[in-house]
Amino acid sequence: MSSAFGQSLLAAVSLVALTTPAFAQDNPQENNSKAGGVEEIIVTAQKREQNLQDVPVAVTAFSSATISRLGLSSTEDLAGFTPNLNYQPAGGIGSSIGIRGIQDQNFTFNQVGSVAMVVDEVALNSPNLNTFALFDISRIEVLRGPQVALFGRSTTGGALNVTTRQARVGEEANGEGSISYGRFNAIDLQGAAGAPIGDMFAVRIASQLQKRDGIQRNVTLGVRGGERDRYALRGSLAFSPSGNFNITYSGLYGKDTGQQLPYLPIGFLQPGGGATACANPSRQPGNGCADPYGFVSPGKFEENYSNFQSFAHSKVFGNTLNIALDVGPVTLSSISAVYDHSISRQEDVDSGPNGRVEVHNDVDTNQKSQEFRIATNGKDQPFNFVGGLFLFDEQNSGNVARSILTAGIGTPPVGLNSLIFSQKTKITSAYGQFDINLSDQLSLVAGIRYSDESKRGSARSFRRTGGGVGAWTNFAPTIGAHLEAASLVALSNPAQNSGDVPFGKSWSNWGGKVGLNFKPSEDALIYASVSKGFKGGTFNLIPAYNLQVAQPIANLQKGVDPEKITSYEVGTKLELFDRTLQLNIAGFLSDYQNQQVFTFIGGAAALLNAGKASINGVEAELTWAPEGGWLIQGGVGLLDAKYDSFFLAEEAGGPDFSGKRTPHTPKATFTGLVQKTFDIGDNQLSAQVSFKQTSSQFAGFHNTVDEFLPSRTTFDARLRYLFGMDQNFELALFGKNIFDKRFCQTIQPGSFTNQCIVNEPGTYGVKLGIKF
Repeated sequence: MSSAFGQSLLAAVSLVALTTPAFAQDNPQENNSKAGGVEEIIVTAQKREQNLQDVPVAVTAFSSATISRLGLSSTEDLAGFTPNLNYQPAGGIGSSIGIRGIQDQNFTFNQVGSVAMVVDEVALNSPNLNTFALFDISRIEVLRGPQVALFGRSTTGGALNVTTRQARVGEEANGEGSISYGRFNAIDLQGAAGAPIGDMFAVRIASQLQKRDGIQRNVTLGVRGGERDRYALRGSLAFSPSGNFNITYSGLYGKDTGQQLPYLPIGFLQPGGGATACANPSRQPGNGCADPYGFVSPGKFEENYSNFQSFAHSKVFGNTLNIALDVGPVTLSSISAVYDHSISRQEDVDSGPNGRVEVHNDVDTNQKSQEFRIATNGKDQPFNFVGGLFLFDEQNSGNVARSILTAGIGTPPVGLNSLIFSQKTKITSAYGQFDINLSDQLSLVAGIRYSDESKRGSARSFRRTGGGVGAWTNFAPTIGAHLEAASLVALSNPAQNSGDVPFGKSWSNWGGKVGLNFKPSEDALIYASVSKGFKGGTFNLIPAYNLQVAQPIANLQKGVDPEKITSYEVGTKLELFDRTLQLNIAGFLSDYQNQQVFTFIGGAAALLNAGKASINGVEAELTWAPEGGWLIQGGVGLLDAKYDSFFLAEEAGGPDFSGKRTPHTPKATFTGLVQKTFDIGDNQLSAQVSFKQTSSQFAGFHNTVDEFLPSRTTFDARLRYLFGMDQNFELALFGKNIFDKRFCQTIQPGSFTNQCIVNEPGTYGVKLGIKF
């Protein structure tokens, strides 16, 4: 922990009331644009309904109305309105979510995130499901800091808690629909409807279709890349024979058959051949440096240069059954879920026209979870308790990151490496949390989770190297032809293939939280807490294994230890000036151990533990809704994140990374929004502009020029007109990234080229919606 920063932070916190504000309120002007005032926000961050300002947790919330007002289309968009929330694409297999500088640094299929994605009380394990389409959503809560007791499994970074709209007995028939059209022929079609069936049943169905042309021009192939083609359908059925007994079934089907956005290659060799490092020290796109095949990328963000189209096709099918019985003082709940997910993916790793470095993946994931819970009923009780048992079972199997290498177009392959694996994860955990009033103003909260986790499986490598041109006669010659498991086995050399290599470990972990909350008035809350969180261990199934050799076998079987974090937090939540101003600030000091980091060692990918780090920071968010139809919101996140001790014994020379900044931890993020609403008769017109600024950061822990990401600022704008009876029609004009600011969201240094994962270009369009 940085002592100087920690002392100044604690001093500041002692002087300033610290909190966490929210966006979850519906637009306070939608019913009366001149009235002013921030409306009450109800969240379930502690597994019971509470006013956000009474919850001693750093949480930002988005209601259904706010999601519509801001024009959010996926969970990635939340980062534009939440300080210290960061989304990074993970090489075509979903996204990595980071909160307060704690973010996953790998792109494999058998991992679990440091930030939990929780949908309708079910924790989704696969990183492929982190990017969640926002259609027919009731509420989203972004919880910052370790979440230990209440969200299915412990996390070190936080949680995204998504609640979809579901069938509700007693609710009248209702529905909504919208269509939007924008740049690149982007179409977003959404619809939802719910209705009662007699007195005891209700049903709801929602769907979304998204299509878009490619946003990059492939110079090599003469086509466009980055097409989008997604479809999702969600339905729920509710049964409530009495007011104290409810059963809700919900099902989800989703399919994505679009293209993975190609990497923008960044060379690091001197043009003209050879292995001489480039004289230009810059490692940003367009630096004039070459890849190992001699290609010099122009570095234009609107272009790509791959010699085949990359894609990441996926399907998901989920089922959830929620049963709740109110027996008076407590409610007994059972939450059962089964999710099946599959992904088929291929990418051009070198991203250029001359080389042939291909990756092909096909992975299936099945997760089953069961949670039994007991919770006290009622609001503002002198004693509240929630506790339960969580059971989890996941099966991963498939072909992970096979690479095919050539010396260039027209030359035979020189290497085929593939790994076929199966892994099973089991988790059994018990948890409990209570809060009790010590006086009218002071309360105590305490929680704990104990978890037993095991991961076991086997892997087998299939390889072919050397042997000259004749040995590759049967090799699939077509660039971009997807290779499935059977093809890999057929193309491999039996003499170079391994047998099944087993791996497995078990871990026992515990975490908890203790906090004091002081409420000096109805409009103020001051809280302090200590939380200990953890994320389970795992195994390195990243490619380039040769499981005939002792060292790769030892690396696989060694595994990676669990992450652990202890976080100290103080905060306050204030409502001022007749509740027209809401100010929330939070400060935290975190001791972070065994971060699971990704790197390359000797050209081979590796997943390792990174010693100890200190991550300290401050967050402040403000919502001001004065009279006259104004809404002003702003946020700031400050981070000081460095390794206290990190020696990489596996790398030549055993370098010391102590004092280096942890990956993807910008020192400052700023967000802001200004909205003005005008009454036009019975209708409303609102105009808003928002921005997010992120300071420079590093994509890896080496902190080299190859990993440097410059600061970036993006602006969005929206003009919205509500009209018709009860303002049930919406017409909106929107622009995202309106100044078309292009940058690398992250950079992945590699042996063949540095890969820039580009951000989305500026887009604009029109939306028409209706509610009934």
